[in-house]
Amino acid sequence: MVDPVSLSLNQEPTILSPGYRRRPGEMQPHPEHCGVLDLPQPLHLFESLTGTGHYHYGLFERQEELPQALDRMARAAASHFSPSARVLDIGCGLGGTTHLLARTGLDVLGIDPCPASIAFARSRARGSPANFLETSLESFVAKGPLRVGGATMRFGGLLMIEAMQYFPSLPDFFSLCAKLLDEGGRLVILDVALVPSLPWSRVPCHLADSVTDVAGAMGFDVQKRLDLTRYTMPTLPWLLNEAERRREELVALFRGRHSGVRQEISELMQHMQRLYEGFRTGDLIFELMVFAKSSPKRERQGGRPCE
Repeated sequence: MVDPVSLSLNQEPTILSPGYRRRPGEMQPHPEHCGVLDLPQPLHLFESLTGTGHYHYGLFERQEELPQALDRMARAAASHFSPSARVLDIGCGLGGTTHLLARTGLDVLGIDPCPASIAFARSRARGSPANFLETSLESFVAKGPLRVGGATMRFGGLLMIEAMQYFPSLPDFFSLCAKLLDEGGRLVILDVALVPSLPWSRVPCHLADSVTDVAGAMGFDVQKRLDLTRYTMPTLPWLLNEAERRREELVALFRGRHSGVRQEISELMQHMQRLYEGFRTGDLIFELMVFAKSSPKRERQGGRPCE
C-alpha cells in the first residue's frame, strides 16, 4: 500500500501566511449543518468551517484547501494498517477519519465519550460500514463490551489522532492499548507535542520524547517517527482566514443555540494564533509515531506530562 505521508514528503508544501485568501474559482467547503448546531465548542465551529467530519490537522503537500489536506491525513493514517486489520479509532470525534478508514476496507470501530460527537458521526454514515460506540478508552477496556467466545475482542490496529493530551499518565495509556492490541499489531499516533513547557497550554500535553520513551518501556517497538510540522502547519492560517471571513455568518448560524458565539470565535482564533507561533518558533511539533506491540512485556516507566 502506498504511504501518503511518503508521497507528501517528496516536495515542500506552500506554507500559507495568515494573509492568504482563496483565489476565485477555488473550492469552497459546504458544511452540512444537520447536527452541527448540537456540537459543543469548538467542534461546532471547526465543522462549520470545514464540513468534513474531520477534527484534526491536515497534511498539506501544496497550496490547497484544508478539506483535501484533512482527507490526506486520514489516508496517511490508514496506510499504516494491514488491509485485513480490525482497527479501533480512539477519540474518533466527528467520525470523518473512522468513515474513511471503513471505506478503504478496514473493519473499524470509533469510540468517543462525547454523546454529541458520536451522534453526529452516526448521522454521517452514508452507507459507511463503520461502527461507533459512546465510551472512553478506559471504560471500553474495563467493561469489555466486545466479547467473542468469552474473550475480549482484540485489534490489529489502534489509531489516535490528537487525543494524547487526555491521557496524563502515559504508562496507563499504553497499558490500556496493550490489552486491546494483538501481538505485532500497530498503534499509530498523530499528534502535537511540546518541546519545552508552554505556560499558555490549556491541557496537559506530553514532551516530544516522552511518548516514545514510555512506549519502549511498556513493550512497544518504535517503527516510525516523523516530524510532519511543516506539512500540518498550514492548517492554522486556513482556519484563521476562514473564521475571519465567515465570522458574521457563524454568529448568525449559532445565534440562539450557542450563547456568546462571537467571543468563542475570538478565543478560538487567539488560540490558533498561539499554536501557529509555537510551531513557527519550534516550541511545538506535529509528529507521526508508529508502534508495534512486542513481546515479552518490558518494565513500566513513567512519562512526563507538562502543563
